[in-house]
Amino acid sequence: MTDRRYSMSKTDKIEKLVKRAKSEKIIAFVNDKDPEVRKAAIAALGKLSDDKAVNTLIELLRNSDPDTRIDAVKALGDMALRERKEPQSKTHLQYLRNTEKDEKVLEAISDTLTIISNISRSGNA
Repeated sequence: MTDRRYSMSKTDKIEKLVKRAKSEKIIAFVNDKDPEVRKAAIAALGKLSDDKAVNTLIELLRNSDPDTRIDAVKALGDMALRERKEPQSKTHLQYLRNTEKDEKVLEAISDTLTIISNISRSGNA
């Protein structure tokens, strides 16, 4: 019989790490070979707001994989919504909007910048 404590999936581990605000340990999963684990780790970083999480998401904006860039953009948007303030990543997103070639990434950037603008206009920035 397998001990359930040792058969926990990586995504379950990531969720537990979010609850404990362990961004360093979550960051270890952003380059996992499984795309679902990477996606979960990036989304988890968007639930945190420490400098390591923010800096990692900003670095991921330059990742070669468009899906990873999209996930990072969305995570930064989630962070802005949760904190109800304009994020320090806004400048990076604006720059990426001018340099990005992938249409899906551009759409995610546009959506996220709209969220940030709405937060700013509502007087919460």
